[in-house]
Amino acid sequence: MRTLVSAYPESVYTSVAKLARSVIDAPAGPEGVPCVYAEIEHVDGRAALVARTCDESQTTLLLLPETDPQRLQAALDYLTERLTAIGLTVVKDERELEPQDLVH
Repeated sequence: MRTLVSAYPESVYTSVAKLARSVIDAPAGPEGVPCVYAEIEHVDGRAALVARTCDESQTTLLLLPETDPQRLQAALDYLTERLTAIGLTVVKDERELEPQDLVH
């Protein structure tokens, strides 16, 4: 199942916390513990935080108002922190954001 959520600047952190909770029931991954991918994707020219269960049965995307790579990374780091806090193992997408990936 794929869910798309829009975030507004004043509620990005609240939205990220909800994003983390959307995959709280992630099934066990290859190492026997609940596993989630956390990454940044681009959807319709906008950046989106993505939380995807390792078995890909649940994907939630959070559209962000940000285009600054440092702010996007901060949002991804916060998502990772929230996912870890609820007991999930997080697999991060380590690709560097390139300027051409962002729409101004």
